[in-house]
Amino acid sequence: MEDDRRYDLGLGDDALCAIGRVSAQWAVLEYYLARTTIALAQVFGTSNAADNISFAARRTVFQNVLQCKCVPSEVRTTGVGLVNRMQAVENRRHRIVHGMANEFAGSPEDQPPAIRFSRAAPEKHWFTEILTVSQITEIADEIAKVNDVLAKLFLSIWRDYNVTGR
Repeated sequence: MEDDRRYDLGLGDDALCAIGRVSAQWAVLEYYLARTTIALAQVFGTSNAADNISFAARRTVFQNVLQCKCVPSEVRTTGVGLVNRMQAVENRRHRIVHGMANEFAGSPEDQPPAIRFSRAAPEKHWFTEILTVSQITEIADEIAKVNDVLAKLFLSIWRDYNVTGR
């Protein structure tokens, strides 16, 4: 007989949706960063941008491709700005997605309740951060804004330089 009970995370639907938005937006960011890096490498004849690398390594390859002298200045400027914005939001996204989350209110008058994200694994990076649902949503929105610029950059490279599919 199969047990149909599920572990209760103890988080409200609004918190779960906000965390999901961060995760979904980051997945889009990773997708477009990979595609844009590959397109830039293909167009400007730089080192091969392998598909199977970590996000940090991919971001480094993206940065390196942007430094090629043949990359137009507007592409370089847009790309460098994107790298800075990715770095600004990356750690916060990491804590939300990889931290253990629990919802709490410090006192009955605390509205809205906060969500504590933490990791207590000494062999990894230890952290704790307290955010409201609105703050989590703001992080997802910032990632979405990066995605907007990154997707437009990808599409312009694809269109302007006749990139072949891969």
